[in-house]
Amino acid sequence: MKIDQLTGLRFVAAMAVFLSHLGLDPNTSMLGRIFAEGYVGVSFFFVLSGFVLSHSYAKKLRHGEIGRRTYVLLRFARLTPLHVLTALPFIFITFPEGWKYVAVGLLNLAFLQSWIPHSSVYFSLNGPSWSLSNEMFFYSAFLFLAFLSFNRLIRFFALLACLVVLTAAVVHFTVPSLVLVGSRSISHWIFYIFPGFRLLEFVAGMLIFETWSRGFRMPSFVFPLAIVSLIAAMSFGQAVPAEFRYSLYYLPFVCILLFSSLNMEGVIRNLLCSRSIVFLGNASFAFYLVHLPILGQMKAAGVNDMIGGLGFAAAGLVVVVIVSSLTYVVFERPVERALKRRILGRSRNLAAAGV
Repeated sequence: MKIDQLTGLRFVAAMAVFLSHLGLDPNTSMLGRIFAEGYVGVSFFFVLSGFVLSHSYAKKLRHGEIGRRTYVLLRFARLTPLHVLTALPFIFITFPEGWKYVAVGLLNLAFLQSWIPHSSVYFSLNGPSWSLSNEMFFYSAFLFLAFLSFNRLIRFFALLACLVVLTAAVVHFTVPSLVLVGSRSISHWIFYIFPGFRLLEFVAGMLIFETWSRGFRMPSFVFPLAIVSLIAAMSFGQAVPAEFRYSLYYLPFVCILLFSSLNMEGVIRNLLCSRSIVFLGNASFAFYLVHLPILGQMKAAGVNDMIGGLGFAAAGLVVVVIVSSLTYVVFERPVERALKRRILGRSRNLAAAGV
């Protein structure tokens, strides 16, 4: 079953991340403060991943309708082609600088960069790809989480939440600004990058699916209230300590937004389910991976100085939408489909042979 409004919301989440990278000063205006918190879009992606994987694979894995190996290969087929494509320009740039970048590049291409608490590693090659390292961990963890009962999944979520909150409190009152290696504080890695703690959002998405599949629905009027509440939370986000803000602070708002979107009605739903927005939602993975390099190149070319902040944002959005749409149509979609056909065809052949 397709839930097109979730696909449309993927584009909205990617747009939020795009706005956070425009470089607006959060201290000069409320709009700047809201845009600076646009990284909340990553939280939405993580929660949505838990929901979508539960929706698409949980029963199939439990009932043996899909093998673990096939599931893993399908997940690699989803992430790897575009990850490698967007990493290639950075590989060509860093390769002449020496062999010291080889290990970092290999960690990145192997989806392991987020496990290393060094900003030059987890932001290596194409910076936004750090979240793919987390996603690959979530996909692996799902092989075990999918077999937990609803009550055990709730207990696991509660224990992990307590651990994250406790760790955030300890770090906040002891070493919040400590920089061990790289250019970012240890807090940034632990609470924004570290896959083990960001798993909390993925499990939240799984719980939303399990609750929704049991027939619980939110009233349709909750969705617009959820949007307003999230924007309000973003406008005050800078006042929340980073250890709590990176994911914990926004998690309730994101969960309510996603859950309420499942039962939304009216103009907003029609807009999110329109053909153009659904297409952009499908291209949101490419949008997310290409937006920062494009913005970086435009800034380096002086476009920001020539046309100003608002013009730069509009021009950047147009360029990113065009490039990501072409990337999705010409590369991402056909390559992923070809890989999936090959994986599923091979899986059926192995099953027929009794392997």
